[in-house]
Amino acid sequence: MDKRLDNFEYYYRFIEIIPGIIAIQEQFINYKASCFLLIDGKEGILIDALSGIFPDFIYQLERKFNIKIKNLYLTHAHYDHFNGYDKDLIENVYVHSSEAKWLKDYYLKIEEIRQEIDNNGKSKYPSFFNINDFDLKIISNYMELKDGDTINSGRFSLHVIHTPGHSPGSICFYEISNKILFCGDTLYDGLIDVRDKYSDRIQYLYSLEILAKLDIKLLIGSHEEPIIKKDEINLNNLIDFYKDLIRNGCSGKYFSGQKHIEFWL
Repeated sequence: MDKRLDNFEYYYRFIEIIPGIIAIQEQFINYKASCFLLIDGKEGILIDALSGIFPDFIYQLERKFNIKIKNLYLTHAHYDHFNGYDKDLIENVYVHSSEAKWLKDYYLKIEEIRQEIDNNGKSKYPSFFNINDFDLKIISNYMELKDGDTINSGRFSLHVIHTPGHSPGSICFYEISNKILFCGDTLYDGLIDVRDKYSDRIQYLYSLEILAKLDIKLLIGSHEEPIIKKDEINLNNLIDFYKDLIRNGCSGKYFSGQKHIEFWL
């Protein structure tokens, strides 16, 4: 095992989106999930919390940035977005009401999750991590979010937009002052899965149409390269492409310059 993988700051990739907003990526796990830290003075809020490969993930973030993180906001309740949760540090977890149940009783078997993380041995871990011992956190201190809610935290104001399709409780957080949209798994530069048993192809189309109406400068996705500038992708063209996929009942990949978005239907 490469001992550098034991180093928190080596294992995760840190990307400054704008001053005070940092993406943290699990760069050695095959699906390369990202979560997002919004810093205001000595306080931070976290949008998603990754898979929990480092058991003290939240503590290490607090230590690195010299802040306290009390609140965790979830774009949706898939394990790779909530399992970095720490019950001793996080006071409140916020999730859409339709997926709150998954924080206590997840719908996949642990063996399926371990296989997905490991990706036939292609993922890399710190020396203290054993994929065969990996388990899910149980979260009971959650509060439910709904479409139209507004979260105010210091200089940041997040507007909650319900965008079902990838999952029934998927939400985006629109940071109003900087016109940044945290998309979760609703939209990102990479492979988007809308074939899960809880996905809905038609609802996903409606969600894309909602996003196309927003005044956005940056779209921030939760997998692969997180940042998409508004002028790098035409959402109306993407919607037309997705409609064609639905009509033809097939998967497909949309290209826009250096960006590509692939839909699994």
